[in-house]
Amino acid sequence: MDIKGFVKSHSGEMVRQIARLVAIPSAGGPAQPGMPYGEGPTAALQEALAIASEMGFRTKNLDNYCGYAEIGKGEGLLGVLAHVDVVPAGDGWDTAPFELVVKDGRMYGRGATDNKGPVIMGLYAMKALLDLGVEPQKRIRVIIGANEETGFKCMAHYQEVEEIFDYGFSPDSDFPLIYGEKGAHRGTLAARLSSEGPVQLRSIEGGSAINVVASQCVAVLEGSDGALRHINEAFGQYAASHGYGCASQFLNDGALELTSQGLPAHGSRPQEGLSAIAWICDFLATQINGCHFLETYNELMGFDYTGGGFGIACGDEYGDLTLSNGLIYTGDDGKARFTYDIRSPITIPFNPLLEKIMDKCAALDVDMAVNTDAYFRESLFVDPDSEFIAALKAAYAEVTGDSETKIKTTGGGTYARAFKNCVAYGPEMPGCEDGHNIHMANEYLPIDVMETATEVYVNALIKLLEL
Repeated sequence: MDIKGFVKSHSGEMVRQIARLVAIPSAGGPAQPGMPYGEGPTAALQEALAIASEMGFRTKNLDNYCGYAEIGKGEGLLGVLAHVDVVPAGDGWDTAPFELVVKDGRMYGRGATDNKGPVIMGLYAMKALLDLGVEPQKRIRVIIGANEETGFKCMAHYQEVEEIFDYGFSPDSDFPLIYGEKGAHRGTLAARLSSEGPVQLRSIEGGSAINVVASQCVAVLEGSDGALRHINEAFGQYAASHGYGCASQFLNDGALELTSQGLPAHGSRPQEGLSAIAWICDFLATQINGCHFLETYNELMGFDYTGGGFGIACGDEYGDLTLSNGLIYTGDDGKARFTYDIRSPITIPFNPLLEKIMDKCAALDVDMAVNTDAYFRESLFVDPDSEFIAALKAAYAEVTGDSETKIKTTGGGTYARAFKNCVAYGPEMPGCEDGHNIHMANEYLPIDVMETATEVYVNALIKLLEL
């Protein structure tokens, strides 16, 4: 069976199909009639199912929450879980984020790796089986979600209306495979903006997504002309002394607008970035007295990514808890709202940590709203010695020749955590230090990685059919 030859001969076709999906801006938005996650995710889901139908697969749209493409027969069922929603494009792109650009062997575009490229890889893995003469005696589904980045509710809907597969994998992380994922918890806090002194923080806005370290934040201050000019000068000096990027301007009504620049990073790895929200709040606290929001933000969040401000810093043999703040915005009630994204250790129950967060917020008079589905909070752990894991490891090693790289756990969260007997499985190869810039500007997918990963997925499905 010439899997490599099949993939090579269809590589250009796969690139064109990925381009069809990348062309659709599909960050989640407000629900609309018949579109639970807004226009973009709905359009991308429908396009993915159209591609699958064109390839000859059985398809089903599950109320625009998610859908699937299927081959095979029998009672057994295998699942490949991918998603078409993306994080917002953000700033700093060298190419148009929603136009797939091929340059130096790489495909650039929002969603190229996370996760529209893997949607197409999964479909072509099924096509390879059929074209190469495999007649699956189990059904295989590529399950396509539209709400991975903002809540996983699409998978909750799938579980309500469809049968659960026996084994599955999500091509939304690293090879060789991820057998454990930290628990995940998200929420929003609110604190008063008003202060005791002559300078007031009118508004503060920043970030692009709850699970991305904010790369920009804009604060607007009101006060006397002299006080604001002093703050403006101090702002520039603070930024210069720390090597941070910034900008400022006086608005027509005399207010001062300050803009901080940071470095984005995935919410599960906040230590790799620089929060534009954290550093501007650190600066503003030196200039504005008695601001409830600034005091509580700096105590609870600030530059700390361990959860120490909430009293929940902890860890286990698989890694430490991480805490990230992705978004901040001003409400109509005179309060600033800021999000948190916690990835908790795999073996440590989350509810006791949540109780500590709630107690701390109550003590500081901070409003708290939890916006994480219960199953998303739970960690994932699949026995690394199981025959399921052995099959996936073997499939990867046979294609790549790499039997040395260890399987691992992660702070990231994938659809795998919503199911039993499911793990995250590629497409990123060992040694990819920048993670293909997922959730950042200039996200890309190397064509050779697409080809190799697709080979692995074909081989993996063959082995899973034998379990």
